[in-house]
Parts: sequence; C-alpha cells; structure tokens
Amino acid sequence: MAFLVEGTPYTLSDVNAISRQVTFGGQTFQIQDRIDSNANIEFASGGYQFDVVSRGNSYFAVQAAAAYVNATASLRSETYGFTGTETQSFAMPLAGVEGRIFARRLSLGGYARGMSLGSYGHYFQTGVDAGVDLGRYATILAGYELVDANIQSHNGTRGFAPRFYGPVFGFQFRR
Repeated sequence: MAFLVEGTPYTLSDVNAISRQVTFGGQTFQIQDRIDSNANIEFASGGYQFDVVSRGNSYFAVQAAAAYVNATASLRSETYGFTGTETQSFAMPLAGVEGRIFARRLSLGGYARGMSLGSYGHYFQTGVDAGVDLGRYATILAGYELVDANIQSHNGTRGFAPRFYGPVFGFQFRR
C-alpha cells in the first residue's frame, strides 16, 4: 500500500510555416505565414496504490488517483500580427497498474494509467524505467514515457490533444 503524488510541467514551443490557397468571390488567394506556438501544461495527481502481489521490495499494484491539469496555449502570426491565447483547467480520475522487480540494488519497472472520459476524450500515460537503490527507502529512476491525451469540452469547441514521448527521470520514496 502506498500513497502516490506526481507532478510534471510540460513546456512546448514551435514555429511553423503555413501556405494555403483560399478561394473567395471567384478569386484565389495564396496565404503564407509563420506561426509561433507555445503551450504550457501543468499536471498534478495524487492517489492510492494497493499491492496485489508483494515479494520483498518487488510488487505488482493497482492504482486509483485524481489528476488536475492546467493548460495554456498561445499562437502568434509573424506576418499578420494576430495573437490568441486559450486557457483550460480540469480535474479527472485515473486508474492504472504498476509493477517493479528488484534484484540487489537494481530495479526494473513499468506502469500504465489513464481513463476514458466519454464524450470529453481520454488520457493515457505509460512508461518503463530502470532504477538504482540509494538505500532501503529510495530509488533513482531513468526511463521512457508516453502520454497521449485528447481532452475537450462537452460541445467540442475547446480542448487540447498533446502527445508526448521521450526520456524521463525520477525519484521514488517507499517504506
């Protein structure tokens, strides 16, 4: 049994060149622009983990948690000078599984958690990692994670759909 606390700030930025043809009033116009985009997503969750199988420090567990997301995104047109900013915050439930196998001072683990949010979309997070024990109660971790989300308002007019993947580093405390 364990209590879970997790927090992650995501910051993304990009510049894209767009080129489109638009036909209006029988005339065709070529639209070209460079768009600067920035997104800041803050994720925090807390919950409970119950060990289904536990052998020494190794375990397989189920999880139940609540998460809070605060996302802000902005766009800026370099050519036409328009800007736009959107902010969205929401809470959601999460359920998942986690397992870890210890051998001497090394460990290997994996996890998957998420939730279908019905007409509001979905959230899914999974990863694998390896760890080195720093003592009986602490492990430093390095691994690879995937986060796939598509979360929107009920009428679908607002939302975001980030997909992150890459290396992660962490620190685990246990008793």
